[in-house]
Amino acid sequence: MLPISICLIAKNEETYLEECLKRLSLLQGEIIVADTGSTDRTPEIASAFTQHFYSFCWSNDFSAARNFALSKASHDWILSVDCDEFAESLDLPSFEAWFYKNCTPQSDWLLGRFSLKNICSADTADDYTLEAVTRFFNRRYYRFDGAVHEQLVSLTSKERLALDMPLSFLHMGYADGKVRRQKALRNLALLFTQLQQTAPSCYLYYQLGQCYFSIQDYENAIIWYEKALSLANFPFSGFVQTLMEAYGYCLLELKRYDAALSLLSEDFYTHFCSRADYVFLAGLIYMNNGFFARAKEEFLKAVTIPLCRAKGTNSFKAYYNAGVICECTGDILNAICYYKKCGQYLPAQKRLHALMQTPPPY
Repeated sequence: MLPISICLIAKNEETYLEECLKRLSLLQGEIIVADTGSTDRTPEIASAFTQHFYSFCWSNDFSAARNFALSKASHDWILSVDCDEFAESLDLPSFEAWFYKNCTPQSDWLLGRFSLKNICSADTADDYTLEAVTRFFNRRYYRFDGAVHEQLVSLTSKERLALDMPLSFLHMGYADGKVRRQKALRNLALLFTQLQQTAPSCYLYYQLGQCYFSIQDYENAIIWYEKALSLANFPFSGFVQTLMEAYGYCLLELKRYDAALSLLSEDFYTHFCSRADYVFLAGLIYMNNGFFARAKEEFLKAVTIPLCRAKGTNSFKAYYNAGVICECTGDILNAICYYKKCGQYLPAQKRLHALMQTPPPY
């Protein structure tokens, strides 16, 4: 077995836990499950995969539960995973090679990050976002902090160094809209409690905005995003890019098109345009303000940028919007060309069939 401990916290996770642990067991590491009060089959499922199952008295603090799980581990190297996350690509030889190359006594303060695909809807495979999450670490150097949306904090003055791991996971927990709302309301309560107990921070305000955004309460999301942006200092932390993009979508949802233009200042654009999501958002902002030529330019730029968070912002969604602009301005031939570049994206297929006078694909 690899000298790593895979740590999870759980409460009523019978829907996802078996598949999660089945895939994790392929890593051949020690599995630790800290249960915070399950009343379903979670203990039974966990016990089928590991003898390291522990009860923890829930204290409205996710970090406390995670740090408890760390304390039960036999190894210092920790991989922290949620019960609704499924290993998507898991090549044990590649992971072993990565581990023994990087996790040496001389570099035991480093961090590992893996790719996480957040499934946003159970209805379509095209609706997901990608992010790199830092979840592999040595517990002698790091602990979790924060009652909710907990982060790893360093216990030493060592500089943080995060390396990409040969791992990727699917996050299934937010595919169900009802579950997503329940979790958002739960997290809001915890975040407001934390806000009363700690100093305001850009990250805390950002997470409050994210909760409201996830339940489509854009008015309240804007309030907290603006508070977060008021505390954001250059050079911006990684999450500020997502904050800026989410703020822009809130303004568009509320038809505050003029205000959205302020997000495209030269300083902002220069800093954020390395990710297709921001450039795609710029296209939407220009389009909603009637600047169609500039909008089309941004959409076509987005397809040239490899880095993206939301699927389609650098491919079919960008081409589709370029096609819409061409169609609306009478450039039908180019509209058809861009719609064809969208592959099987249904909105583009519908426009293609309408323009080419063929039966629709539904």
